[in-house]
Amino acid sequence: MEIVTSWMEQGIDQGTRSLVLQQLATLLGELPEPIKTQIQELPSDRIQSLSLALLRFQSISDLEQWLER
Repeated sequence: MEIVTSWMEQGIDQGTRSLVLQQLATLLGELPEPIKTQIQELPSDRIQSLSLALLRFQSISDLEQWLER
C-alpha cells in the first residue's frame, strides 16, 4: 500500500507543478527555461505557496523576486 500511496503523491505533485507552470504561462507569457527548471526543482510546499502567490504577479519580474526569497 505504501508504494501506491507514494506513486499517488508523486502524481499529485507532478500535476500541481504542471498546473502552476500552465497558469504562469497564461498569466505572464512563455517562461524562460531557467525559470521553468527552477520551478520544477521547488519542494512541494513551495509549489503550494507559489500556486497562491501567482495570483498577485503582474510580470515575470514579480515571479523572479518571489523565487529569490
